[in-house]
Amino acid sequence: LAFDGLELYEPFHLKDLDGALSIIDPAIVGGASLSTGGFGARFGDHLTGVFALRSRDEPVTSGRGQLSLSLSGLSVSGAAPLLHGDADVLASVRRGFLGAALALAGDKALAPRYDDAYARLRVRPAARDEITFSVLHAGDRLRLTQPDLPSLASAYGSDYVWATWRTMPRGWLSGRTTVALAHLAWRRAGGASSDPDAMLDVS
Repeated sequence: LAFDGLELYEPFHLKDLDGALSIIDPAIVGGASLSTGGFGARFGDHLTGVFALRSRDEPVTSGRGQLSLSLSGLSVSGAAPLLHGDADVLASVRRGFLGAALALAGDKALAPRYDDAYARLRVRPAARDEITFSVLHAGDRLRLTQPDLPSLASAYGSDYVWATWRTMPRGWLSGRTTVALAHLAWRRAGGASSDPDAMLDVS
């Protein structure tokens, strides 16, 4: 899975529950494409297929926001123009309440939590140039405790920072350069003697 040209190594929340939710908020997605073969070198050495998402790229002429609330979580997103239209910012924050929803349904053995945040600053220094600075964070915590059974505690964290410069010096010539940094932290423990709360901090 790629997002704005950057490969995401762990693109899903709830990894211990079959990766049921993407770490990308749908509110910031502007399009998607699926390539099952014949893709270029920019997608690396993958052989089977590439699912590529891109953030919303329409012109931002005025501030806007969106609030979404459901039984599974809360999402807040928004966009605003900067520098008299020569730049704009897009951001999203989500917090999952799946554990609380399960508790209300009577299941107190399973307690999953997740959150993610995204921000993008897009600057157009010239008519044929665009520079974007993006950050993406995702975190997961899960605790499973059942009487007389081994407990399970896990925590996962993913952080990505990248900058992309797009230029089109001629109508038939374009270039794209991306510099990125990623950090992933996993922690998982199980067993009758494990302390679930002690394992829920991602370094």
